[in-house]
Amino acid sequence: MHSNSSSPEYSGRTTPTQRRRIPRSPSPNPYEEVLSLQFVCRRKSRSILNCTVVGSDGYTPYFHIVTSADVDPGNTLFRTNNGRSVAAIEWRGECGAVYVQVHGAVPKQRVSKWLGVSADTSYRMMYAHEAQYVWAPQSNSICMYNWNSSAVGGVPQLLARIDKEDCAVHLEITQEAINRGLLEMTVVAATLFQSGCTVD
Repeated sequence: MHSNSSSPEYSGRTTPTQRRRIPRSPSPNPYEEVLSLQFVCRRKSRSILNCTVVGSDGYTPYFHIVTSADVDPGNTLFRTNNGRSVAAIEWRGECGAVYVQVHGAVPKQRVSKWLGVSADTSYRMMYAHEAQYVWAPQSNSICMYNWNSSAVGGVPQLLARIDKEDCAVHLEITQEAINRGLLEMTVVAATLFQSGCTVD
């Protein structure tokens, strides 16, 4: 997907799946159209590190997340439904650090740099396309905001939200975030947050 495109690519699909609206949001526009995705784990793995990311219809694939020690030791690979590689996580990099790369957007670097923890450990900063975004917990969700100090009433704009119910992980991302080229990055971030692995 190219961040400058007004009609973003939906991972090998020609049309997106059905969208729904976020019912709750601190954003000034609480009913902005969003793309809803679900991480469906494979039966044998039961892990988000081996799963398919599908649309709200429950079966249309957008991304395939594969971690195989037999094929690529220590790596998690992200591919679109048409087989294009878009990102990778290297779990055992130099000095045991975790590295991430999103092709065309995030050069290979430590996760602790890309998703840096704030001084008070209450949120993480994500750097993307020369801009900064905030990932912060809210109730049972992890939300991504575009924090703009000049926003009306100082209210940040909600761009994406990760929810987990039982073993199911859900991601909602606004069209605004997709237009900014953040789709793949939010999928990677959700995988890191919900992997159960130490990322710092």
